[in-house]
Amino acid sequence: MAKVVYDCETCGACCYNPNDNRELEYIDYVEIEATDRIMRKPELVRRLVVLDKDLLPHMRLDHHHRCVALTGRLGVKVGCSIYHDRPSICRRFKAGSAKCRELRKERGVDR
Repeated sequence: MAKVVYDCETCGACCYNPNDNRELEYIDYVEIEATDRIMRKPELVRRLVVLDKDLLPHMRLDHHHRCVALTGRLGVKVGCSIYHDRPSICRRFKAGSAKCRELRKERGVDR
């Protein structure tokens, strides 16, 4: 069996709202902290941030439930259009962690 390489630049699975969230009708996924860089850039806030029912900021998702800052094709070549300004929760996410492996499998990156 080939060793799995957890390369964020070919994956992108963590940038999709997980199935269990959607089953519970959670339409917001990546919460943004008030101190995150993105919140200091009004042009990014206007384009990429939505408020949930409690007025907490989250990254906007597209109609496929993927973060609008995600570029490229899932499992092939992806990137983050705001990499240097991405939310702290994205900065803390660990490639190869249990959550990473779960999301990769859910999105079909790993079969």
